[in-house]
Amino acid sequence: MLVTPDEPVGNGARWHEDVVYGKKTASIDVELIEREGTRVREHLRYHVDTAMKGDPATRDGTAVLDCDYTEPDVALHENEALVIDHPNRRVEATMVSDTVKVP
Repeated sequence: MLVTPDEPVGNGARWHEDVVYGKKTASIDVELIEREGTRVREHLRYHVDTAMKGDPATRDGTAVLDCDYTEPDVALHENEALVIDHPNRRVEATMVSDTVKVP
């Protein structure tokens, strides 16, 4: 989920990205919390329109991403709400997750 601007920016910079990945579309608002060398910390707010087993679904959430562009270590804290509209019922769920990947 690393999102970077086209031009170099400093701490506190904000930007918006619209992403299309196959049949998924996403809107992401990013704030660069801190950048030191190749290490970055970002706050992301996102909305994803997708499908789950063929039924329309949305994902809305926030995340804090801490990573290094040149190293395979990353930390991600995410809060997400998921809604799936099945033909006969609506499924709503929330998720909080922490992901840490180190070399």
